[in-house]
Amino acid sequence: FPAAAGDPARYAESLDCWAGPVLADLDDRLGLHPAAVALTARRRAVSRDYALLALEEGRPTDVVLRLQPQVEEDPLHEGLYAPLILALAGTGQQAAALALFDRLRGQLAEELGVEPTPEVRAAHLRVLRGTATQDATWNCLPRDIGDFTGRATEIRSIGGAVTEIGRAHV
Repeated sequence: FPAAAGDPARYAESLDCWAGPVLADLDDRLGLHPAAVALTARRRAVSRDYALLALEEGRPTDVVLRLQPQVEEDPLHEGLYAPLILALAGTGQQAAALALFDRLRGQLAEELGVEPTPEVRAAHLRVLRGTATQDATWNCLPRDIGDFTGRATEIRSIGGAVTEIGRAHV
């Protein structure tokens, strides 16, 4: 999964501001207002970004704690299922991860007549193959630096140091 950029702690702070579904304590019709729908979609997006970052950092327990309540609130919204399935497997709960997939697949088939998304099916397959937690080990290692954009001074300094070392050894 391509992860979002950013600090998972900042995402967590944002998510901590949520006390549950938008306008949950008011008339159900208000929850269908475009502003409420947009806020709910934004919460899901932030939750997903947070989950992907936390999984990359090897923190599946945090992902489970944040995503399980949201999946229970909206059991047919598939966007949070793949990271939750991987997080459950990452905490050693493979049976729970597989049961969650089976529950989602059954609900989608019964209520909408569709299969889970390819992303959710891929997460399920990783759990079945026992590869769901392999990435966590590698993701704890530092990533390669893609470039040094905006660091011309540093690049010149490194280049000069390498040149000096090369001259000293000739």
